[in-house]
Amino acid sequence: MIVTGASQGIGRELAVQAAAAGAKVVAAARSKPLLDELAAEAKGTLVTVVADVTVAADRQKLIDAATQHFGGLDVLVNNAGIGATGHFADADEARLRSIFEVNFFAVTELTRLAIPLLKLGTTPAVVNVSSLVGKRGFPGRSEYSASKFAIQGWSEAIRAELAVYGIDVLVINPGLTQTNFPKNMLERKSKLQVDHMRGMTAAQRRRSRSASSPAAPTRSPSPGRASCTSSRDDSCRDSSISSRRSASNGCTTAPVSRDAAAEREARPRAPLPRRG
Repeated sequence: MIVTGASQGIGRELAVQAAAAGAKVVAAARSKPLLDELAAEAKGTLVTVVADVTVAADRQKLIDAATQHFGGLDVLVNNAGIGATGHFADADEARLRSIFEVNFFAVTELTRLAIPLLKLGTTPAVVNVSSLVGKRGFPGRSEYSASKFAIQGWSEAIRAELAVYGIDVLVINPGLTQTNFPKNMLERKSKLQVDHMRGMTAAQRRRSRSASSPAAPTRSPSPGRASCTSSRDDSCRDSSISSRRSASNGCTTAPVSRDAAAEREARPRAPLPRRG
């Protein structure tokens, strides 16, 4: 497994958890001191590579490390990212291009290099860490949103292309997390400040999931009544003998029973009058 942006935040936690679970991890980041701290903490098989994903030679180093240390690659986690805040009109072209170099072009080109190895992998997958703003744009984060929207569309397209090789393409869309991401932004000029520290830490998230109660049991539908909440739901189409009437806000009319339908079909029909 290769994890980029592994020195801090989501990438670091992914690397630690994956190694602890038995994965063989190549952890990549630009900061050697932070990678050294990660290597000291991680329990399991983990090697670190100092790399800038925007540099072609460094991307090749990651592929070479996976081959040299582990003989191949099963999972590529494209996690490295950078952002900035502030109105689009107040920024220059350089900021936009810097964000896209890290968040989009580095991701696509590292994936391109990894595909030959992934084709030979076991249950191979490409995991792209996007963001909620990759699904809905957020004011003051236009360039970051655009880069994540680009990841969404590209991931959806190559998912079908790589499916023939058995390679999954997954996209993760986190919300606020307690990381140093805001401190590492290129610029922070947004008038609307977002408190990232309100987000959950990885440990809090694990505790929350383990302590969460099981989902409430679903209530059985009344006899002879459709069990859906929307008139557009496929479950409303009970059968061809269902009542053709439904309320505009839900399936509230009971379908005709099969016995009644059979009885109706068996009734003799009067002949139609002939014309002309």
